[in-house]
Amino acid sequence: MYKKIKIEILTLAPLAISTGKNDGLIDNDVLTDELGIPYINQRRLKGLLKEAVLETLEICGNAEVKAITNYLFGKKGSTIDDVHYKITLSDARIINYRQHKDAVHFKSIPINFVKSFYSTVIQQTAIDDQYLTAKKGSLRKIRAVKEGQKFSFDLDIHPDFEDLIKLAILQW
Repeated sequence: MYKKIKIEILTLAPLAISTGKNDGLIDNDVLTDELGIPYINQRRLKGLLKEAVLETLEICGNAEVKAITNYLFGKKGSTIDDVHYKITLSDARIINYRQHKDAVHFKSIPINFVKSFYSTVIQQTAIDDQYLTAKKGSLRKIRAVKEGQKFSFDLDIHPDFEDLIKLAILQW
C-alpha cells in the first residue's frame, strides 16, 4: 500500500549535520557512523520534511495544515504506539555507502582520516560592534560535510500524499 521513493541529496555548500557534541578541538562535530562516514539521521530528515510540508500547505492556502501534518507525522510528543505514521524514512547515507564502508574497514583507515576526507572545518567568530574586532572567546570550530557529497534515503509514503511530499521536497 505504501510507495517507496528514493531521494538523493547533493550538498551544494558545506552541510553542518552536527552531533551537538564538543571534543575539545571541534565545537560542533559532524554526525558520523562508527567508521567516520557522515550521514543524516532519519529523525532530522523527518523534521525537515515536516517543516517543508507545513510551508507547502500554507503556501497553497490549505486550511487543514495542522490536521494533515499531525496525520502524516504525528503530534508533538506522540510515540510510535500513539500513531500509525503515514511516512517512514531511512537515514540518508553517502551514495555507495556499503562500498565506502567496506573500503574503510578493509584498509583500517583511522576515523580522523575518514572524517577529513568527507568533511571540512569551518571557523566562525562574533564581532565586537564597538571595536570591530573578534569578541574574546567567541571563536567556534564546526565540522561540516564538504560540498559535492551525495546522500540518498528511502521514503515510504501512502500514495494519497505522494504529490504533497514531492512538492515539499522541492523546497529543500
